[in-house]
Amino acid sequence: DFTSAMKMSLNSTDTRAMEQRRCLLLATIGSTAETMPSNPTLEKLLQDGLLVTIKSWLDDILSGRVGGMDLLLHLLSNIIPLPVTKEMVTTSRLGKLVSSVEKHTICVGSPNESAIKARINQVKERWSASVKARRNSANASKRQLDSSSSQQPPAKKAKA
Repeated sequence: DFTSAMKMSLNSTDTRAMEQRRCLLLATIGSTAETMPSNPTLEKLLQDGLLVTIKSWLDDILSGRVGGMDLLLHLLSNIIPLPVTKEMVTTSRLGKLVSSVEKHTICVGSPNESAIKARINQVKERWSASVKARRNSANASKRQLDSSSSQQPPAKKAKA
């Protein structure tokens, strides 16, 4: 299943196979987020720490353990459409790491510097929009619940 595939992508000793697995998983996650952002499986993966896993993958790329420029660009492209919450981003610390890539040696002065920075800006913009939209949606749901409970007149006490 999908969770097993993610675990295999973390635990393989064959770095080329690990890179290929991560590439496929990122493509699947990214395309699902783009076409079906409210997919329950995607939502469950995000709630269960998908961003923490992706952060470890980004750490591996930046340290040179797995992948390189192609996987970095692929990762950044596929996390752009993720329907994240503020809690997911801050808990995983992926937002901070993505922002730090602009100053990393893999980016600074590389032929792909502008492409990397463009993707980072897209991540920031879309994630900010996602956080805001999800917060507004949660607030609207709460207001709807509050208004529906306040529409009912309070029960009268029975006279004894």
